[in-house]
Amino acid sequence: MFIGEYEHTLDVKNRLSMPRKFREVVETAQEQPFFFITRGLDECLFVFTSSQWDNVVSGLSTKPFTDSATRRFQRLFFSNAVQVEMDKQGRILIPDTLRRIGGLKKNVTLVGVYTRIEVWDREKWKAVQAASGGEYESLAQQLF
Repeated sequence: MFIGEYEHTLDVKNRLSMPRKFREVVETAQEQPFFFITRGLDECLFVFTSSQWDNVVSGLSTKPFTDSATRRFQRLFFSNAVQVEMDKQGRILIPDTLRRIGGLKKNVTLVGVYTRIEVWDREKWKAVQAASGGEYESLAQQLF
């Protein structure tokens, strides 16, 4: 399970160090040392382990391809997806295309969201937190 918030920077080669806690999750679950990265929602990137990626793909495969919204979403989701391997220093490469889609500059924030990791431009993440801080209680009431 991915939880927590970590501030990191992209290096000059667009590599991102995965937080130690996230690497431990991968090692403990005996996951492969690679991730799938794709366009997320709300202007961030989604990062999945291989098993979580399989779960997402399974869920999307149950949607009828005859539905135009399904086709449009699947095109955007899968066409921007890449598989990246974590190197020995615990870094992953963020391709230029995804870096632009996520609006990532040098400073980023990684957010653990249970089954996935979200990668945010740091300033964008701060704005999201500021804008949604007052919604916490009302969202909790809606969900629980």
